Amino acid sequence: MNYKKIISVILLVLISAYIYQVVQLNQNYPNASIKKYKLGDTVIYHGLEVTLESAKILKRSDFLDTYPKIEEQYEDISQGDEEFYKFLLKEFIQGEADTQYISCEIKISNPTDEEIDLQKQDSLRLWKMDLKVIDNNPSLELIHALNDGSVDSYKPGEEKEIIVPFEIPKGYLKQDDIKKYGAKIIYSLYPTKNYYQLNFK
Repeated sequence: MNYKKIISVILLVLISAYIYQVVQLNQNYPNASIKKYKLGDTVIYHGLEVTLESAKILKRSDFLDTYPKIEEQYEDISQGDEEFYKFLLKEFIQGEADTQYISCEIKISNPTDEEIDLQKQDSLRLWKMDLKVIDNNPSLELIHALNDGSVDSYKPGEEKEIIVPFEIPKGYLKQDDIKKYGAKIIYSLYPTKNYYQLNFK
């Protein structure tokens, strides 16, 4: 058997093995089903009742006017353990004027008899904003600045109103484009892709 035949046999074996792996993967992990929700819909998320109550597009200056707590927190933070956090807030406050945000106001309640800790599962910080040309996770320092206490831990019967902001960096989309195309807030990907569809006026 010459080298060409040996190489052909090896390639055939490798291609067959690859095809087998792809078939097995598709059988074991089929495409995710899709469920779409609108503002005001209540969904179950790791045992919690979650309602995305409102969402608005804000330029950075409008964001600071709407949530003055950010600048107040910056002024209140002393040096020490939270020095890096203060640096992040300063970067935000002095950031690009054309940066935009989708600010989501979410109600979360625990109807169970047990405490639920999302940090042990899928934290809200893993939610994703999808704007066709860009996707992004929530801004961690802003979640910390805008909400009192943990946004991940819920005692039995506890209900919280929280704010989850998503940043749209300068130069990606104008506000009119965001209003035209809308946005998705995706909170799980598999085995079901669940998301809120946001349509702005």
